[in-house]
Amino acid sequence: MTAYDWLLELNLACCGFFSTEKPKAKASNSELRRWFDKGSILINGKHVKAFDTVEIIDEIILFPKSDKRRTSFKFC
Repeated sequence: MTAYDWLLELNLACCGFFSTEKPKAKASNSELRRWFDKGSILINGKHVKAFDTVEIIDEIILFPKSDKRRTSFKFC
């Protein structure tokens, strides 16, 4: 499964990631892809591209460089 596919499923299963472009709206698929391109997503502590395959995901960090927007997910 690609990192992008995995994040899309997480986006659909949960309440969703909020958009940085539109206030109070769910992040679009293209916006999620742009987050990968900008390096705004770390999976298991590494920058990955949207279509890199991932096997086991222990941790996701969104916006790791921002103190205000940083969001971490840990999976056991």
